[in-house]
Amino acid sequence: MIHDGKTIIACASGAHAHAAIAVIRLSGFQQLSDFQSFFSLQLALVKPRTMMRANLASNGEMVDDICFCYFAAPASYTGENLLELYVHGNTLNVERILALFQTQKSVRLARPGEFSLRALQSKKLTLSQVEGLDLFLNASTPLALNQGMALLHGDLHQAYLDLFVSYKHHKAALELLLDFHEDVGEEEGRAQLSESWKSFFAQLGSLQKRLDPHSSRLLRPEIVIAGLPNAGKSTLFNRWLGEERAIVSAQAGTTRDYIAEDVQIDGVTYRLVDTAGVREAQDKIESRGIELTQQRLARAFYSVLLINPFESDENELKQLMAHPFDLVVLTHADCEGFSDAKKRLVLSGQTLFFGNKDNDFSAIGSFVNKKYVEATAHSPILQERHKSVISACWLKSQAYQNTLQNQSDMAILSHELNTLGHCLQELLGIVSPDEVLDHIFANFCIGK
Repeated sequence: MIHDGKTIIACASGAHAHAAIAVIRLSGFQQLSDFQSFFSLQLALVKPRTMMRANLASNGEMVDDICFCYFAAPASYTGENLLELYVHGNTLNVERILALFQTQKSVRLARPGEFSLRALQSKKLTLSQVEGLDLFLNASTPLALNQGMALLHGDLHQAYLDLFVSYKHHKAALELLLDFHEDVGEEEGRAQLSESWKSFFAQLGSLQKRLDPHSSRLLRPEIVIAGLPNAGKSTLFNRWLGEERAIVSAQAGTTRDYIAEDVQIDGVTYRLVDTAGVREAQDKIESRGIELTQQRLARAFYSVLLINPFESDENELKQLMAHPFDLVVLTHADCEGFSDAKKRLVLSGQTLFFGNKDNDFSAIGSFVNKKYVEATAHSPILQERHKSVISACWLKSQAYQNTLQNQSDMAILSHELNTLGHCLQELLGIVSPDEVLDHIFANFCIGK
């Protein structure tokens, strides 16, 4: 995303619903007086960081009565001259004001994340902080929300900074031993080198312990309901939502595609997914539905297998149970003959007997919550880029440590340490590939 020198404008408070107040941002203009023709007061007299009130006008006709605040570069979010307008939040009014400012050829609509990109380019934010902002804005779980803030301004961002400081201390100890060993003494220099490395290695190790290959499932955790046709999946799905969202029928194979809705369990938003029944497909559409079921199961945070003991085909059930389900639920427990029907099933893992009670899904919810609490107990790092870079740093640090213990040539050690340093700079976002930036800002909302 290349900076084209234009002034960018966007509604930063959500432009798709009426509100009392909407916030419109402009960034990158040369001087505030560029917009004098739209304002009823003299902009040359406006002091930065002072809330002002004025009328907006177009061709002499009043558009809105607004408040505004001017932030002069470089003391702004983007590091550029920035203007925030606080306007009446009718969506038509917002669109009208956006269009008004775009009558100037130097002003265009901002692209997703472009304000934050300019903040990054002005070194107001590091890449890791931008990623934290992305995580914070799009969080659907407390873990993602907290870690987003921890990356933006909190302990995780500080942990990265502290790690880099420790690296620089060790690098200084190595350079001291390399260039001034006669002044500090070989023994004292080696001691400083060893102690500084122990401190760095311990800090990196604490981050490495927070890596979990499956932690990405915690960003938007899914509860996937699966089973053979007529197992009661859609019934459970509807009961959990409290509405007739999925079609329930005695005819097998009614659900041909998955259906998903959000549900809340103890403050965490999960995606509840009702899937197509798994069996020998009768046609291409059903075959595709079953394929989607398998894909959903593969990336599920929590998977629930429903079994109707009265209708289950043992061979098909055996194939389905090759997936390691978190919970197995026997349905139709209130039907006559249930005890005899379930005896022919060979089950492993956790089993919950499920009948027609309205609160049975809450019992399943307690199992889901237990797994979530256990999975988040050690605050696993969620961002894939960070996990990848920390893993690379850990491998490079182990290689360097081996060199440190077995190599006396300071020049070789210095080269190995510089390689590790480049990896740490990537973690902090001091250096980063362009494709990483493109991927991150594609997830941002307009106006941020």
